[in-house]
Amino acid sequence: MAYGDDPSGSLIDMVRLKAGDTETTPILTDNAIQAFLDNNDDNVLLAAAEACEALAAHFADNPAEVVGDLEGAVTKTQNFLRAADRYRAQAAEIEAKAETKEEIRPRRPGYSSTALNKEPAFTRGMCG
Repeated sequence: MAYGDDPSGSLIDMVRLKAGDTETTPILTDNAIQAFLDNNDDNVLLAAAEACEALAAHFADNPAEVVGDLEGAVTKTQNFLRAADRYRAQAAEIEAKAETKEEIRPRRPGYSSTALNKEPAFTRGMCG
């Protein structure tokens, strides 16, 4: 099916938009994109990375579909692979931030975790 121009309402359209497969006759089928979403627990960035890799493989195997010379197919393939790397890095960064936020406890008024681990400020016989 073609790009429905509804990325906020359809994960498939969001993956298509990120991967750049928005032509009236798309290269990837909706079933293929849905499989990418299923493989990645509906993570759009990781699904888009897989879609970009599939598009890179398509252009590497079918250079005749590229307008121009063979060098154009190589460039297109490299661009899709770079985009896939970028989406995977973004997904990893988001995951790392999410893990960090889960481990941080909220601060309470008058509470300092560093103050609790210090030696006593005063000892007996200091003023002597």
